[in-house]
Amino acid sequence: MKKLIFLLIALLLIAPCAADTLIVSLDFPEFYDNIQAAIDDANDGDIIVVFPGTYIGTGNVNISFLGKAITVQSVAPEMPEIVSTTIIDCNNDGLGFAFGVMGAQEGEDSVLDGLTITNGTGYGTCSLRSWSNPELCIGTWSYTGGGIIIGFDANPTIKNCVIEGNTANEGGGVYCDSGSPKFINCTITGNTAVDNGGGIFCESSSPKFINCKINGNTADNGGGIYCDDISFPILTSTMITGNNAANDGGGVYSLSPLLQITGCAISGNHADGLGGGIYNDDSSGGSVRLTNSILWQNDDSTGTGQPAQIYSEEPNVIEIIYSCIQDDDPADANIPFNEGNNYNIDDAPLFVRNPDDGGDGWGVGDNDDFGDLHLQKTSPCINTGCPNFFMSPNDLDIEGEPRVTGLYIDMGADEFSPMVVVTTPEANDVWAADSLHEIQWSACGISGTVDISYSTNNGSGWLTIENSVVNNESYPWRLPAGVDSNQCLVKVVPGTGAAETISIESGTFSINSYTPHPAVPAKWKSLGGNFRRTGLSENYGPEVGCVKWSFDTEGPVSASVTIGASDRVHIACEDGKLYTLDADGSLVWSYDVNSPLLSSPTISANGTVYAGSQDGKLYAISFGGSLLWTHAAYDVVYSSVAVSPDGKVYACSEDGLLYALDPNGSELWTFETDGLGLSSQGSIFASPAIGANGTVYIGGLYDANLYALDANDGSIKWTCTFTSSDCDLSNCYPSVSWPFASPVIADDGTIYQTLLYDPNLYAIDANDGNIIWATNLGHREYDYFGIPYPGYGYADGWSAPALGPDGTIYVSFDDPNLRAVNPDGSIKWETHLGSVGGYTLTVGSDGLIYAACDDEYVYVVNGNGEVVSQFSGAGWLSFPVIAADNTIIVSDVNNTVWAIEAGVCGDGFDMHRPQDIDADRTVNGIDFALLAAEWLDCSDPDGCNYQGRELYLKGDINHDLRVDFDDLAALAGRWLNID
Repeated sequence: MKKLIFLLIALLLIAPCAADTLIVSLDFPEFYDNIQAAIDDANDGDIIVVFPGTYIGTGNVNISFLGKAITVQSVAPEMPEIVSTTIIDCNNDGLGFAFGVMGAQEGEDSVLDGLTITNGTGYGTCSLRSWSNPELCIGTWSYTGGGIIIGFDANPTIKNCVIEGNTANEGGGVYCDSGSPKFINCTITGNTAVDNGGGIFCESSSPKFINCKINGNTADNGGGIYCDDISFPILTSTMITGNNAANDGGGVYSLSPLLQITGCAISGNHADGLGGGIYNDDSSGGSVRLTNSILWQNDDSTGTGQPAQIYSEEPNVIEIIYSCIQDDDPADANIPFNEGNNYNIDDAPLFVRNPDDGGDGWGVGDNDDFGDLHLQKTSPCINTGCPNFFMSPNDLDIEGEPRVTGLYIDMGADEFSPMVVVTTPEANDVWAADSLHEIQWSACGISGTVDISYSTNNGSGWLTIENSVVNNESYPWRLPAGVDSNQCLVKVVPGTGAAETISIESGTFSINSYTPHPAVPAKWKSLGGNFRRTGLSENYGPEVGCVKWSFDTEGPVSASVTIGASDRVHIACEDGKLYTLDADGSLVWSYDVNSPLLSSPTISANGTVYAGSQDGKLYAISFGGSLLWTHAAYDVVYSSVAVSPDGKVYACSEDGLLYALDPNGSELWTFETDGLGLSSQGSIFASPAIGANGTVYIGGLYDANLYALDANDGSIKWTCTFTSSDCDLSNCYPSVSWPFASPVIADDGTIYQTLLYDPNLYAIDANDGNIIWATNLGHREYDYFGIPYPGYGYADGWSAPALGPDGTIYVSFDDPNLRAVNPDGSIKWETHLGSVGGYTLTVGSDGLIYAACDDEYVYVVNGNGEVVSQFSGAGWLSFPVIAADNTIIVSDVNNTVWAIEAGVCGDGFDMHRPQDIDADRTVNGIDFALLAAEWLDCSDPDGCNYQGRELYLKGDINHDLRVDFDDLAALAGRWLNID
């Protein structure tokens, strides 16, 4: 980089011209060390070149051109890497540049080119028109123009600049007070205004914004831009994305008599009030003229319909032609602002990547993505702009390409042109050396072959993967062995090397040197290790006991823990961390993936821990806690993976795909479930199950089938289709039922499956997929007159069944009952546990069933269906797991994991008999007194506190939300018993 800078400077110094070139550098004493000093000595026509560096303090803040027709530029204004390292850091002690002050009146030949201006603050007590001594203003409360202020009819040209992270009361990034400045190819981002105009405030001015990006700015009104009632701004080929307004006008707030927007894309902006994209305040005669532009995916208090894209009390003051405007229903015949046939459309513009605030709002965290608003090759916005548009040499799109490359101009800021964008690998992916992965790209408007190469040093050098590859947008790549770098890139270019083609590289990813850990003794005892999904443990848990230890996390734990080698406890948490504890509950290590972990961890034979996250990635973490590799799905990973005895990894995602992976992360094959044409398609929430012969079983939401897949290639062995034949949409459930929970495989190979919209438990033959029997476990629903509804009774299977040591199948639906079913399909018993339905189940080797529930309890139930004890946590409890030392471990959504052991507990038991109300190990008169104190309380379930900590009264032994004779009988049945 330094050699390049010196070469550029040398060329500038020897270039024949009448003007002088003045150098500003922090490293060379023979040059100026501050920008203002160089300007003071400059004459009209001179060029001031600023070396890379961070410029702070006197002479590098509150900089004035003094009315001179000069250029202040970085060494290479059109190179982003130079612009980003040539920084005016105002250090919150003033602003960057001030034009039109102290009697100056800069014109368009006063040029600021290719600098970054940050941490600026405006001035409160200094008037632009009477600013005679700016030094007196330093340190006063900010008012206008955090980064740049323009006044007194100044008309400077500002090009290739980044104005970022500045603050003012108005005009956080830029304040234009009179004049007609030009902003060309500038990025105005991450600025804040206390009042109006987070990015830009226009007052009595007519600025032009050409080929600019205005994103991530925040204000009370006009997150991106605020225009007063005597300003006339013009925006051309500009992208306005991810701006936020606490009131109105997320992208733009305008009182302008005429706001002109041509060839722009305004997307992903938000307003808490009205006008997520544009708010036109017509109270002072404001009007908007929008041409060849896109307004899409902006939102406000009304949603994402047309008013959220552009709002005005008087719609007739808005003129929109040849533009793409989102509305509530693009399938209907009503297109926004199409009166008189204005040639608008309301079809999705098909950006390469839509803006995304990460789900937590713009400006929160570091997950904001302003998208890629280039058009895909199938975009309806291509060649649908104004046919009367005539291109001039100055009409360029956001990339500086000619504005018309096809038949007509395109809508939006991007004129579609040949482009190759590498989509896989993604930024922050981690791939293992010598693994097999698919390179994927999107090729728009190119033909012929492509050349593929990779870099391990962030693009400083490139190595060939393959040349003259058929352009099918996918290529299998066996990564080189021995590579270990976190600065890897992949690029794809046309084989012809066409100069006009835009080639966008992959995000920076890592290739890790991969050496599997030796095999370790495995003791996994949960959903994450029992790949038949039986819920049956080799160990037995306590019948009564006390908390052995608890571990607090920084977020909810909504998945099962997994017990691995050396009795380690692995916890996947929604705080984004995977925790590994010793058997005593002490932390061994944690790994932060920076995205909520939603699925139970899985342990392989060599101790590798697998966990899926909300960011759609599967993380493989070594026995010692270091990241081995990642695998990216297309959507959230909710389910636990399965690992077969030969080490193959099977992972599912909400994208409806089952991925089969090699132990090093190589993708072997995928299988796609069917859907209903919904955005989530098959949406697999279930975890795969693996049979004794290696067959993989999986079902997906919106798909009424269970699939048996060949582990070698993912081909279908058989399909079991579920239908609710005696029920239809008009009177009961849908005519199909969907697997949400995992299938369970018994020792004899029989598969048990529960479904949504279906109260049956199904037994399925593993040989051919035929249904052996189906037992209806639902309760009949009745109408007002007591007549039963036709078809199935009410029940949904949200959790997997669990098998007892004697083959009994235990089933939970979304009601408060636990069912026991014999292997022949006959119902053994049904017992009421509480008032909240849906239990996750584990069965000990002694036959005790542990049922964790959203009512904050774990119920311990014996083989006869009797509740023998219970444990109350701090929040929703789920997925009890039995450790090798016979401890029961349960996940708590209230940021805690509990471990409960049998033994002497001191004054009382945490897991105790329900009749032992005071938990002192004895059912006696104290328990009777506690029950009597609540006698007949909570007789109306609506009077119970469902929102608070106490869901049940202490005397409500059977958890039916009332203290009555049933509870008294239960207490009497254990009168004076001790344990």
